[in-house]
Amino acid sequence: SDSANGVFGVAPGANTGTNFGVYGRAENAATGNIAVYGVANTAATGNYALYADGNLTYTGTITGPSDVKFKRNINSISSVLSKILLLKPSNYMMRNSEFPGMTLPETPQVGFIAQDLQRVFPDLVSKQVHTSIDSRDRASGKSERVEFLGINYIGMIPLLTKGMQEQQELINNQNQINVKQTKEIKSLKLRLERLEKLVAKLAAE
Repeated sequence: SDSANGVFGVAPGANTGTNFGVYGRAENAATGNIAVYGVANTAATGNYALYADGNLTYTGTITGPSDVKFKRNINSISSVLSKILLLKPSNYMMRNSEFPGMTLPETPQVGFIAQDLQRVFPDLVSKQVHTSIDSRDRASGKSERVEFLGINYIGMIPLLTKGMQEQQELINNQNQINVKQTKEIKSLKLRLERLEKLVAKLAAE
């Protein structure tokens, strides 16, 4: 067959109540308990420890490893404001009818177009592969394979943060220039007033 499943769950119940295809629960209060654990070789495109075909809702937090002990070649980000200004935020509808096996959302969406973002921040765009079993033909195991570009939206956060810092730096510099110019104008006005008084005095003599 085209597809193999380690775990496959279906909840065909009625449209009432709560149905679970796969359910996991970690009861122990100790640290390190995992209700569902998935592992994927990240060296290849299209391998996922978890892939949600449809909406994903969570009531806790999503946390990624960010400890310095995991990182090397750490460098500061710079000069991103000009790139951020090139981005094209868009609203759009997904072409869900053309890709029925992907369960794309039917509601209006807001985001970026991967090809546009790739030209500005290529590291935030990566090749993805969607492989799903057709729900109408599960017995045969036939699957639908769609290759596409995906966006690391969480990776946008440090870039946008740096952009805000650069913008604030420009504002601070401009404020300093304004303060300096205000002082210079005030000084010129005083000198002009003194000069006018001197001219008036000379004219009166």
